[in-house]
Amino acid sequence: MLLRSFVYLRYEQLAFDSDQAITGLMAKHLIEGRAIPLFFYGQTYMLAVEAWVAAPFVLLFGPTVTALRISLFVWNVAFAWMVLLVLQGDNRLSLWLALVSASFFLLAPASIAPQLMWAQGAIVEPYAYVAGLWLLRKRPLWFGALLAIGFRNREFVAYAVPALIIVELCSGEMTRARGRDWFVAAVIFAGVWQMVEALKPFADLMGPGTRGQATAFAGTQLENLVDRFDFGYRVLPERAATLGPQMLKWFSGAGQVDSALPLPDRWWLAAAGGAFLVIASGRLLFLIFRPAASVDSRSRTWGRVVAERVRSANFALYLAIIGKLAIVFFIAGKPVVAGYSRYALLGILLPLGLTASLLALEPVDMIRRGTTVLILGWALLSARDHWSVAAAFARAPESNSARIVADRLVDDGVRIARAGYWRAYVITFYSRERVHVASEELPRIQLYQDEVLETHEPVVRISDSACPDGQRIGELYLCRP
Repeated sequence: MLLRSFVYLRYEQLAFDSDQAITGLMAKHLIEGRAIPLFFYGQTYMLAVEAWVAAPFVLLFGPTVTALRISLFVWNVAFAWMVLLVLQGDNRLSLWLALVSASFFLLAPASIAPQLMWAQGAIVEPYAYVAGLWLLRKRPLWFGALLAIGFRNREFVAYAVPALIIVELCSGEMTRARGRDWFVAAVIFAGVWQMVEALKPFADLMGPGTRGQATAFAGTQLENLVDRFDFGYRVLPERAATLGPQMLKWFSGAGQVDSALPLPDRWWLAAAGGAFLVIASGRLLFLIFRPAASVDSRSRTWGRVVAERVRSANFALYLAIIGKLAIVFFIAGKPVVAGYSRYALLGILLPLGLTASLLALEPVDMIRRGTTVLILGWALLSARDHWSVAAAFARAPESNSARIVADRLVDDGVRIARAGYWRAYVITFYSRERVHVASEELPRIQLYQDEVLETHEPVVRISDSACPDGQRIGELYLCRP
């Protein structure tokens, strides 16, 4: 996991943008006591959990991209640790087989790795939430509270609910007592949801000094979900035929989406991945639903035998169902993958859970060994890709014009500037807020906007295109009035 995360810990300019910089600024404002962030600045959905978790690391290591990404690495470690713990405990896998199954996350393809280290959009947190919900499934008070926080942090956490219900129904654990637990969890969920709403007047929604002020988007998580869900039942077959292969290439490491890393496309890897999913799924269904007599269970009903098999692989099946739901709902709600791939990222749990389920239930030693060898071969190829990416950037690191501009403005004593959204907050964060750069598009920190409006001095503009008498710095221009 450190291998796939190394380049993002080492090179701050890789896959870092203003959305992520705002998370870093939120953590900085929190530890300085200047603001109490409740949601991502500028909106009233997506709880600021990421910033709160990052705050101790920013306090220890300073407001840097590395500190921010160390906190994200901790989220990755937390999920991996829980998965390995539960696969060994609940599903009786050895540590070796648990590691083999978890390799789909531990050595996620290089094209997916950047998103697992993105500091905005609550991309990696849902993994930890779904694992935590499993561990708390018999504690309805804590389960309901975590589900509410997780859902308001990122709505994809909701996939855990139908997945858990399906597993409990199939394993025979959905009793009347469990029904009461689910009711209690629902009540707690609603209560925590309302507590979050009650905190809005006390939160700084647009940065320091904006306590109680309105934001550009004042809708809830549910409204955001409805607004962004582009469903059309008539186009579903076409979407499945188009998006399915693209997502298969992405999840297998055969191709890239939303990244341009120095890696080759491998059509054969996508074909092999698709074949593995089909064969492994078929084998798993057979192992679960095969006749009871084939396992010497004549004294029990077939339904009870099936329930026992599901219980022996319950956590792995839970993860596989979540991954499947993530893919299905993405295809149902989005017409393209590019630009939205992060919404389907939980889909990586499908091969993870499928492999773990197969290894937990497979009685034929040769098939278990063959599956292990195949997954290890894929993991080694993924590790090689991560090594190649790290080596490529070590030889020729990407330029970081935003860092150079930030340092130049600080050296020149410039205190206020303005730029497009995708430059403004990156440069501000790089400068550790010694320069406040207001956004010319979507504003998220009101303080910077007010300073530009209230100043009587000329304001430097940072532009991506040339300007009269502009000073070129890398790919950017400093346009002085």
